Amino acid sequence: MGKKLFFIYLNLIYRQLEEGFKVPVYDRYNVVLQIFQQHAQSQVAKLQVALAEIPYLRSRLHGLALGDLDRGGGGVGAIGGSGETLLETRRRLLEIREGKLKNALESLKRHRQVTRMSRIREQVPTVAVVGYTNAALIWPILIVTGKTSLIKALTGEKSLEPKDHLFATLDVTMHSGLLPSRLTTLFVDTVGFIADIPLALIQAFAATLEDALMADVIVHVRDMSHPDAKNQERTVLDTLTKSLSAERKKLDGMITIGNKIDCLGPNELEEMKSTASQNGLFLTSCINRTGLEEVREEIEKRLMEVKELAVLHFSIPAGGEEARWLYKYCTVTEEFLNPEDSQKTCLKVIISKASLGRFHKAFPLLHPIL
Repeated sequence: MGKKLFFIYLNLIYRQLEEGFKVPVYDRYNVVLQIFQQHAQSQVAKLQVALAEIPYLRSRLHGLALGDLDRGGGGVGAIGGSGETLLETRRRLLEIREGKLKNALESLKRHRQVTRMSRIREQVPTVAVVGYTNAALIWPILIVTGKTSLIKALTGEKSLEPKDHLFATLDVTMHSGLLPSRLTTLFVDTVGFIADIPLALIQAFAATLEDALMADVIVHVRDMSHPDAKNQERTVLDTLTKSLSAERKKLDGMITIGNKIDCLGPNELEEMKSTASQNGLFLTSCINRTGLEEVREEIEKRLMEVKELAVLHFSIPAGGEEARWLYKYCTVTEEFLNPEDSQKTCLKVIISKASLGRFHKAFPLLHPIL
């Protein structure tokens, strides 16, 4: 007879349940932890999973000590050579391990902050793509919800391979793409959310989720073919607002995408299309590329607003310092010879308010043309 799993939500003593039912017993926290452990690849992901495991181990300490007592092992009150009980020793060792993990993550967090500040200085726009966990388990199949698929479709990055399992992404990954005006943008793929996720798990992944919260624009990808799409949407919004305390301004400017419309029936799709606009929902299919250009245009529009970017034209000396400056600090989308002056070049530029100020300071006699 094969092994069976019982998913328990009550605060009962696991050892008693396992001995009574003669099968392994897992709660939601433990199941999620085991999935995390299977998919943690990077150093930061492994550290975060290890830190998330500490509260779980701490909650099991008392039950483990009672089990030792039942077997005649000394139990909770057993005194070791140092004068502390077995339970106290285990608690102390967990505290030491927790401290080391937090210090290691804090070091990585500082490194991420330096990298993030570098992107800010270079004025690289960032877009965080969030959503319910990459695959929602509906026994006996797994359904991909589309965060990574959307990023692959928008960036054209062939190396990206969406995976059909829970929490396929445990660390932040960055992917460069071009928007319609040829503005270079970084798309941030993040760990997926899940209903009733313990707060300790969210706190352990703070270093990863911080990159999403600090992005210029947040894109929420929904799987419109999922039977529980409404509750999944509520879970993502609750996690962003309550657990992660995302800025109200960023949530108000969040772009919501209804993905996988290719999986909908004709009537369901028509009904969804009739209300999509008033609900602020962009309907897409990464499979047949429906709606992707509209999404790219909307992302660019939001970024232009948030980053205070403007499209300006300059007529400057051909091959001069002015052109080199604009190419270095701005996004040049078009270049052509000035038809009225062959000694000059016309540049179409996406430039921030701050960069325009620096340009005027460096070249006070040059101004944008209409």
